[in-house]
Formats: sequence, structure tokens, C-alpha cells
Amino acid sequence: ILIDAHMDEVGFIISHIEENGMLRVIPLGGIDPKLFYGQRLTIWGKKRIEATVAAIPPHISDKNSPNITSVEDCLIDTGINIKKIKEIVSVGDQVTFSTECVIDNNRILSKSLDGRRGVYVLLQTIKKVAKKNLKCNLFASASVQEEMGLRGARIINSRVNPDFSIALEGTVSNDLPGVPLHKKLAKLGDGPEIRISDKY
Repeated sequence: ILIDAHMDEVGFIISHIEENGMLRVIPLGGIDPKLFYGQRLTIWGKKRIEATVAAIPPHISDKNSPNITSVEDCLIDTGINIKKIKEIVSVGDQVTFSTECVIDNNRILSKSLDGRRGVYVLLQTIKKVAKKNLKCNLFASASVQEEMGLRGARIINSRVNPDFSIALEGTVSNDLPGVPLHKKLAKLGDGPEIRISDKY
């Protein structure tokens, strides 16, 4: 039996430094451009830099334009001049969303919880079964590049060649106003969702 959880997250790579010091990125993983504008980012260069995704202010934008700017065409603004930014940032540096993990009121508010919850459950599972006499070979893996098309899990699966695999993954809670009843598969507070099918 193979139990796998992924420990990567969606992110970006610096792809270009403009003459005015602004940056461009390419995405790593599936990112909806509509959710990208105005976001806070952390650039992991020679030192950590906080930045924001530049967006055209609503009072000077074309409200009737249906066009959505791609992630690759957005500008990343650090507010640092070109000379200084080139000392700190290079093409190829990693970029992540900049959010603080908040734990309060019986909740966790953080980025990348889909993978982090899975890794936590994986570790707790290992603790519980470590001293038991299992009647199978149990493999546990914390894979990478899930956000890039399940690459890590595919490699692990081909190496282990298990009879049965369990993928630990977070999903969305669909108990929202306006969602039809037949689509409310996962609900907040109702425990885990066990899927028998996925789009892949």
C-alpha cells in the first residue's frame, strides 16, 4: 500500500527584469489570472523581498474590456530601483504568495493547506501504525510537483508499484450559497471526503 501526500505549492519563477525594476514571472502550477491581480508575493532572491502584483486602478481601467491579463504579462512591483533589484533578484528566483499562517477561533487560515493537511495526516498515520504488525508493505511518500501535473506521485508510484494507493489531498468545501445540492459534496465540519473518482 502506498500513501502519498504532496508538499509543494503553486508559485512562480522570475522570468524577466524590466528596465524600470519591475519584474515578470511565469507560473508553476495552475493559477487563475483573475485571482492574481493585486496579490502580495514573496520573492526569494539573495534576500527575501515582499512585492505586489501591479494592477491598473479601477478609475483608469476600461471597465467594459473582457480581456484578462495573463500571469506572464503582469508586472510585479517591489518599489525598489533597478540597480538595487538586480543586486538582489535574478531570473530563475522563486516567488510564492505572501500570506501569514493564522491559527485562532478553532480554524487555520493559510496558503497551501491542500498539501500541508495531507502531509500532517500522513505523519499522524505513520505514528499510529509504526509499532503495529501490519500484514502488508506500507510505503509513505511526501511528493513534489503535484501542482505541475502529479509528476512526483507518478514517479513514486512507478517505483513502488503498489497494489493500492491512497492520495491525501485537500479539496474545496462546496457548502456555499447558490451551489446546487448535488454539487455540495464536501461540507465544512462534516469530516473528510473520500473520492472514488476525480477528473484525472
